[in-house]
Amino acid sequence: MSKSLSATIRERVGKTSSRQLRKSGQIPAVVYGNGQPIHIVLNEREFNKEFKNLSESTIIDLHLEGKVKKVLVKDYQDNILTNKIQHLDFLEIDQTKSIRTHVPFHLVGTAIGQREGGILELITHSIEIDCLPQDLPPSIEIDVSSLALGQTIHLRDLTPPKGVHFHGSPDMAIVHVTTAKEHVLTPQTEESPAAGAEAAPAKTEK
Repeated sequence: MSKSLSATIRERVGKTSSRQLRKSGQIPAVVYGNGQPIHIVLNEREFNKEFKNLSESTIIDLHLEGKVKKVLVKDYQDNILTNKIQHLDFLEIDQTKSIRTHVPFHLVGTAIGQREGGILELITHSIEIDCLPQDLPPSIEIDVSSLALGQTIHLRDLTPPKGVHFHGSPDMAIVHVTTAKEHVLTPQTEESPAAGAEAAPAKTEK
């Protein structure tokens, strides 16, 4: 999956400059990964149109100064009151070198256990992988249609796509079908997004 963005070099840096940019409908950002960091500016409207959700599994064609850089979103800051993106960190990638990033799980089908009255719960929302950029999948699909009540799918049960290597314990639980009673009696269980929900990259708030 690849998307396109336009950017310009940022002439001035600092908190005052960043505030002025945001007020004028722009987003300050930095590109890391190949030499010195490059400070850039994005158009907020264009960015929001292209990116409804942020994900580390999306390769972006960043058009900058007449050149195109292949980048990934590695971090971002948002305003918790306005929910607007305040700052972005991009990582420039080399098409010939393996990258290590996180990819969300995407659940497919209706589990047998759901038809038996159970609750399908996504326990782990994403997986760290490494692969060449051209092999980067937008998500890892899991067919849950044969999952019965009380059963769990672990990392060891999944076959990675061609060219992709999973990082994590083989015993890591990904998704299971539990009873409503068990779901209520497990206080540490967080609300899981609907099947197919995608995880976003880490963020920090200011």
